[in-house]
Amino acid sequence: MHSSLPRAAATVVAAALCALVFAVAAPAARAQNCPQNKTCFYVPPQMPSPPHPVTWELVLSAASGPVTGTYAFGGGTATAFTAQVGSPVVVPLSDSAAHGVASGYNVKEQRGVFVVADSAGLSVVAREITGPWNSSASIKDHNTALGTRFRVSGYGLDAVSGAGTGHDVLMLYAPLGATVTVTPPAGLQWDDGLSGTLTVTLTAQQTILLRTLESGCGFDLTGALVTSDQPIAVVSGGRGWGTSPTCTPNGATACGDDGLDNIIPTTGLGTLYAIDAYPADNGDRVSIVADTAGTTVTLTTASGTTSAGPLAAGGIHRFQVRELTLIQTSAPAYVFQEDGQSNCEHGLSVIPPLTFSSSAATGYVAFNVFGTGEVSVFLPTANAASVLLDGGAPAGATSVLVPGLPTSGPGSVTRVRIPGLSGNHYVSATGDFQLGLVSESTAAGGTGLFAYYNRFRVPGCGDGVLDDSEGCDDGNVEDGDGCSGACRIELGHGVCDTDEDCVANGRCDAQTHLCVARCTVDGDCDDSNGCTTDSCNLETGVCQVVALAEGASCDDGDFCTSGTTCDAGGVCSGGVTISCSQPTVWTDCQEAVCDESLNMCVEQDRACALDRVYFFGVIRRSGGTLGSIRCWRDAGGIACDMDGNELLVGEPVCE
Repeated sequence: MHSSLPRAAATVVAAALCALVFAVAAPAARAQNCPQNKTCFYVPPQMPSPPHPVTWELVLSAASGPVTGTYAFGGGTATAFTAQVGSPVVVPLSDSAAHGVASGYNVKEQRGVFVVADSAGLSVVAREITGPWNSSASIKDHNTALGTRFRVSGYGLDAVSGAGTGHDVLMLYAPLGATVTVTPPAGLQWDDGLSGTLTVTLTAQQTILLRTLESGCGFDLTGALVTSDQPIAVVSGGRGWGTSPTCTPNGATACGDDGLDNIIPTTGLGTLYAIDAYPADNGDRVSIVADTAGTTVTLTTASGTTSAGPLAAGGIHRFQVRELTLIQTSAPAYVFQEDGQSNCEHGLSVIPPLTFSSSAATGYVAFNVFGTGEVSVFLPTANAASVLLDGGAPAGATSVLVPGLPTSGPGSVTRVRIPGLSGNHYVSATGDFQLGLVSESTAAGGTGLFAYYNRFRVPGCGDGVLDDSEGCDDGNVEDGDGCSGACRIELGHGVCDTDEDCVANGRCDAQTHLCVARCTVDGDCDDSNGCTTDSCNLETGVCQVVALAEGASCDDGDFCTSGTTCDAGGVCSGGVTISCSQPTVWTDCQEAVCDESLNMCVEQDRACALDRVYFFGVIRRSGGTLGSIRCWRDAGGIACDMDGNELLVGEPVCE
């Protein structure tokens, strides 16, 4: 059925010789599908204000470019931006103005930020940066951030009692609308009147923040399972402050900070990870979360090898990292790390699997250092010497091989550490690499950040071999070539078997085996046939079409007809042309007609008999106003369409 917005009645603008203008209702809010050939970021809102004054900001950094695009708060008007190399765009966020910060917990609202970049090479970070509180979530692009199944991590400091601010947080953002189920670890207690397994239904672009009970031991969200019927973005972590290490079995200590990160879905998990040891050696910890039962863990350092497990589904193995460590798991698992530049002041990051694309092109990562910090770059050993900072050799850089891997040749990985950084930078290297950043700012009370800035690589993606976890693999990790940077088939391309083969905003068409756009509202399903009713099945993303009965009223899609009905062949036809009333401000020599191309009534000269040459005469209307009428020469004289009006004295004045 034709599904264009209802057309409002025409209104006349009171001016001589003006056209009719139609007021059209504003379109309803639509789901946020990432446009084709764009790179998108779905940014869940920041946590509400803590007991201390803070500010929030969104940092858009370009590694090469410039990179142009738009950002929009809560489904509102998009604002254009241009991020230059070394000059990121910093967007203030505010809870009072509904700009990217939640108004409270357990509140459904539109507070997420939708970022659309015209090209790749953009880094997006949402962070809290003032006072003793601090957090930083490195936002992943739509290829790896959106998903329907996640396991999340809490934040170690939430387990310390004191000040009433310690809690784990889960932030959900549903660009297409979704029903989300959160299954917490056994014994977890929610805050805000919530309990047990939670099911939350969000409409398009809605967000919600959930938190555990404030302060106390055992309220750790790590390992919770999040499932959704539509792709969503998830940030997890928490806020903590305390005065005594009352929950040391969880690795918590007497310190405080915030820790958050944008979590990847289970489709992005791997079995091989490298963990660096950063300067913080108090309160830091690594949490390995099993997604499937029976997962075993092997840890390899220069000092030796240890093992743990088997773990249950959602089970956790924790340790404090003291040296560069290789983590191997028997099944795909999450690795979360809490660390930083100084003791107790650290953030939370989900660590990417140790996998690299086979591309030989130069890769770039841009970032902004809050305070002072350092980065750790992981890359194939053969490319280690190609690492550059801002286009030059990095001063003070050190390199070390990742233990447990080959010392040379394929499979060998090196960590390059670059210290003494502040402000805006970019790192480049031959091929693919990973980059983690830690920083601190003593001027702001010792706050610390920890974030991974680069794109996450699906294990095996880009090697040209189609693995079970991939929908496609064209030998690179570029978007826009039919196979996305996360090895998912892009819209309009195939061959797919299941919806999971397609990018997050697509589905697999069972007949064509092409990935097509997933419908999200009924308006996505318009077949331009007025004799069908079209709707979107939100569970499958498939349009449903139902034929109307013969004689049923229908919309043929034409503005200038009304009263159309469906015939026996399912065609919308018949009806009459709508009547356009003639305003009195128009001259008698003109008329109003419906113009289908403009969807409005317009003025035109009245139709004239072919054997007449018309001109204008002057009349006096009732009330004394002057006007013009049509006149023509008739049998040597002049005739006019008087319509009851009075001719001026003497012969009519003709134009």
